[in-house]
Amino acid sequence: MEKDYKRLKSENINLPQYQTFIINGKECSNINRPNGKLKLIVFCDSTSCNNCAIEAIYSWEDYIKYAEKLENQLCYYFIFTPRKKDIANVRTTLAMTDFNYPIVFDSTGIFRKLNPHIPMNKMFHTFLIDENNHIVMVGNPLHDSKTESLFKTTVEKLLSEPRV
Repeated sequence: MEKDYKRLKSENINLPQYQTFIINGKECSNINRPNGKLKLIVFCDSTSCNNCAIEAIYSWEDYIKYAEKLENQLCYYFIFTPRKKDIANVRTTLAMTDFNYPIVFDSTGIFRKLNPHIPMNKMFHTFLIDENNHIVMVGNPLHDSKTESLFKTTVEKLLSEPRV
């Protein structure tokens, strides 16, 4: 675990300019995303249960409302990278959602290609990055109250610091 953590923190995250998003079940192109000081990445790769992740997506609604109160200085990237054989199923399942926040549909797997230092262990697939794309926290705040508290404390501390 420590080796995976050090590997993840060893490099910045390369966040590509995505072209395909799903919002309210509809595919959108080139949407204008706020450029927040902080970004929470929720990465669902080809080894994940995509349907489970899609079902859990609604659990993020309170966090999105929290980000709105922070004047969009915190934004979320929900990145789905299904296996080739699952692309049609994941696209269909996402098309049935009424989730009103952009979901990245990364069918080419560019996020993984640009970030080979991300461990395969799903525990390291949710992380907070700063404006320089440096990881400042690893962990999913949905999983337990301790991680949720750490997440909010970290966000509030970093947002109170002046921008460089």
